Amino acid sequence: MGVGGILKWVQELSPGGKILYKILCGRNEKLYSYVKSLHHPLIEAIPYLHSKAEMNRLYELAIGIMTKPGGVTISECLQKRLPVFIYHALPGQEEMNLNLLHERKLVTDMRNWDMQKAEEYIAAFFQSNEQMKEYKKHVNGYLGEMSDRKIEDVLKRIIWKQKNTLLK
Repeated sequence: MGVGGILKWVQELSPGGKILYKILCGRNEKLYSYVKSLHHPLIEAIPYLHSKAEMNRLYELAIGIMTKPGGVTISECLQKRLPVFIYHALPGQEEMNLNLLHERKLVTDMRNWDMQKAEEYIAAFFQSNEQMKEYKKHVNGYLGEMSDRKIEDVLKRIIWKQKNTLLK
């Protein structure tokens, strides 16, 4: 994705003590260096992880994930029933993914949030029994649909939806 979206998001972030942010930088040295240079006790830079076990441990420690609507991270979060907050989406495929996920109430779109208040919004989400219940209902419904289908049928449905979205 380049460093633009996440770097801008981190620059606008204003941790208030309710959330520990672990920024997965991957091989993005510019992002890693920037996050490390902040020396903020609530913002941790994590370099590329070589081990699936390490990555899985991070998912297990998390109560929510902020990401782009790509592929693997979203799939992992849905499987693990971790709430997903979308901070950025590139035009094209990511935007289509976001629209589909948001329509199904599987993610929270935070692109237009005041980032100075993002932590309050996220904390309110987790403190709201109603919002958590709704989220779990939608994710469980989605996962139930997916488990009842053959992979070929799932892929055909995704392709069909994308073609129809492009034609609109």
